[in-house]
Amino acid sequence: MRENYSVHKYSNEITIIENIGVRMFLVQGRGRDMLVDTGFGNFDLKKITEELTDKEIFVVNTHADRDHTGGNHYFDTIYMHPSDFDRYALSAGSNGLLPLFHGDVIDLGSSCWEIIHVPGHTPGSIMLLDRRSRTLISGDTLQYGPIYMFGEGRNMDAYICSLEMLERRYHDTYDVILPSHGNIDIPCDIAKDLIAGAKDILAGNVEKEPPERAALPSYLMKTGKVSFYYGNR
Repeated sequence: MRENYSVHKYSNEITIIENIGVRMFLVQGRGRDMLVDTGFGNFDLKKITEELTDKEIFVVNTHADRDHTGGNHYFDTIYMHPSDFDRYALSAGSNGLLPLFHGDVIDLGSSCWEIIHVPGHTPGSIMLLDRRSRTLISGDTLQYGPIYMFGEGRNMDAYICSLEMLERRYHDTYDVILPSHGNIDIPCDIAKDLIAGAKDILAGNVEKEPPERAALPSYLMKTGKVSFYYGNR
């Protein structure tokens, strides 16, 4: 039987767990470990993480989409930006969630992860920045795409504002971006391409194409090196 996950070491502190196109990041600290996102929940994530570490693990969700929170039930401590609590409650209930806000810092001893709130893909989307290693865990907000920007809670104007804020305040703080989907080697100036592409879509300058999966109720819009699912068809 083919496994629906894979595990590989990215660095001394970060292990990547891949689950059908979505990434989780186990970040090891001195006293406890942080798991960023939990995938679809279609395998025993608890068992896998216990094989990787004997420390206490807590979860930080970059946002509340189901492919990032499906394995939350394996863990006792779950952090999320409260703007996504309602979204999470639709599929899993929100009892016991702990809030993270913009500017909060998670200190793991060997690394300190600053929370950056980037609404747009969802109202509570966040990134995590470790200034020491100059590493940014970007969730779904920074990637080549297609980035899902249709349906309730998605907002392209907010997405653009978030990326412009990221460029203005943080552009010189990271050398590595770790996205949740697609190619893991993405350039640090990808936000500029995403901003330009999103603005072109809102201006009506991007051709609408059928989605790669017929069941999606949205158009595929390719602009430069990036792409989005946007609009209703």
